[in-house]
Amino acid sequence: MTWLQKDNFHLIDGKWWLIFKSLKTGVTIKLPIYMLFDGKPIEIFKKYCKRNFKSSLFGLSTTSNSATNKQLKQLAQKVKVYKHISFHTARHTCATILLYNGVQLTTVQKLLGHQSIRTTEVYSDIMDMTVIRDLQKIKQKKSK
Repeated sequence: MTWLQKDNFHLIDGKWWLIFKSLKTGVTIKLPIYMLFDGKPIEIFKKYCKRNFKSSLFGLSTTSNSATNKQLKQLAQKVKVYKHISFHTARHTCATILLYNGVQLTTVQKLLGHQSIRTTEVYSDIMDMTVIRDLQKIKQKKSK
């Protein structure tokens, strides 16, 4: 099993990218992390890349997903977050936020490394919320 490593982060033309191959699909994913979430992923990377972890970038367990998620849960409790937390929920939250902010479904598909758009369409309920929000914006503009 391959885990996120320092060498997955690339500085290209002065901008940070995260490049890795999806374990599940084998698709190479290139994330322009300098553009995601106001650059916060870059701050996190810079904080942790200075540390000398032998197994994974963040020092989390690399024995299994469940062991890693157990550690994430413990970390969440330390900062008084009492919600279900895992890498999968983080991935789902990321996709949901992107769609809610108007990112096209095909872009989210590429970012998630889905081979089929149908897999990404799981987030269609979010798209419905986005349609309503966008139509409300049009209505507000017309009333002004």
